[in-house]
Amino acid sequence: MPTHEASLEELEVIESVLVRTPSLREIKEFVAESYGVDVGLLSAPTRKQMIVQPRHVAMFVAKRLTPLSLERIGMAFGGRDHSSVIHAVKSVGNQMDVYPDMVSSVTVIMEKLSGKA
Repeated sequence: MPTHEASLEELEVIESVLVRTPSLREIKEFVAESYGVDVGLLSAPTRKQMIVQPRHVAMFVAKRLTPLSLERIGMAFGGRDHSSVIHAVKSVGNQMDVYPDMVSSVTVIMEKLSGKA
């Protein structure tokens, strides 16, 4: 007879299989739409804050929801280096530590993209 703990572990395995892994294209399109910017601007060389913020969020989400390497994620965002992705992930993480609104918006994006919402 399975224990309660074993049943919970089995449910976690099933849930992890059912959670869908979004493509980089889906992530970029959804984040761009969420922030009201053109998806092409996420790969542009601009450093305008209105573009940098959604780009960083998209990189953060890509790192968290996909098995892709930092190099592959960077290439999808205008050929950026892996260190740019590391910076984006740290930047969003730091903002989430300070701003509760950032936590909720990133969480909503991640849940919708992974099929949990």
